[in-house]
Order: sequence, then structure tokens, then C-alpha cells
Amino acid sequence: MGASPLVCATCYFTPPRERQVVVIFSGKRKSGKDYITNKLHEELGDKTAEIGRLSGPLKKAYADEHNLDFKKLLSDGPYKETYRKDMIRLRRL
Repeated sequence: MGASPLVCATCYFTPPRERQVVVIFSGKRKSGKDYITNKLHEELGDKTAEIGRLSGPLKKAYADEHNLDFKKLLSDGPYKETYRKDMIRLRRL
């Protein structure tokens, strides 16, 4: 077995199949959160890692309500920017 790249104190006392590590990334817009999490996911693979986005459920509801492409709202592109201000306004209500 190879060494795990992420180590925590409880990992030494927990059987390998029960270990879970949650890593949360936060930061300003365009600071590289999606970039680094995607790179980590590529490195660790689907069986080891999963990306969850806190904004996901909000964007999904917004996409459904306005008949928009949910996957494009999760991307870092002009499609999301078109609707960004309105999504922020709705989150504040």
C-alpha cells in the first residue's frame, strides 16, 4: 500500500475502509478553486474523490426554474456570467 497524500491524526486509528477526509476550498471569484479541485480529482480518481459544490443545489434550482443548462451554470464561462447577478440577487431573498 502506498502512502496517502492527505494525512490526519485520526487516520492512524481508523481502519482504511472507514477513513474519510473532507477538504473545503473557499476564495474569491476567479481565485482557482475549480481549477485546483479538478486537478486533485484527476489525481485521486473517481473511486477516491468526489467534488461537491455548495452552490450546486442553488444553481440547479435556478436552471430548472429558468429552463437553463445546469452544467453550463457550473462552468467557469460566459454562460454563467450572464446569469450570475440574478442568481446572487435570488440567494439574498
